[in-house]
Amino acid sequence: MRQQAGADRYNAIMPLSDLSPLTYFKELQFLPRVIFTIGGFLFIGGLTIGDVALIFFGIGIIFCAVFLNFVFEMRSFHPHPPYNWYIKWGSVLQGLLAAVIAAGCLYLGGYRYLHGTFPSRLLPDHQIESHKPHASLGQFEASTRIERNGKR
Repeated sequence: MRQQAGADRYNAIMPLSDLSPLTYFKELQFLPRVIFTIGGFLFIGGLTIGDVALIFFGIGIIFCAVFLNFVFEMRSFHPHPPYNWYIKWGSVLQGLLAAVIAAGCLYLGGYRYLHGTFPSRLLPDHQIESHKPHASLGQFEASTRIERNGKR
């Protein structure tokens, strides 16, 4: 009796073939899988070097891959005659959500890369007062950026 319980517990353990990290991405099509991998490398690289812009850019690329996969999976076919196709509206909504998140992450990463800080509407009030232009900007570019942000 005890030996049978031990055998059941052994069978409940996941086989070693399921431990491959590639099995988690087998639902993705080939192109989204490649884009997802590139975004993952950028994200891990950004974490490694501590660059927030690269982290947001990597997350944005990952969500672009998720959006692309939802676009590829959006259309489905009936398995029986008359073999019509239909749109999976759940995939459309999830794809739009992934696209919005991707656009937001890419915007934040690009803004952080170009200006050295996040947009002022995302900063706390005490950091807006001490917001200084980048040292590499010329006087004209710095004054133009301050006028655009409404701080003149």
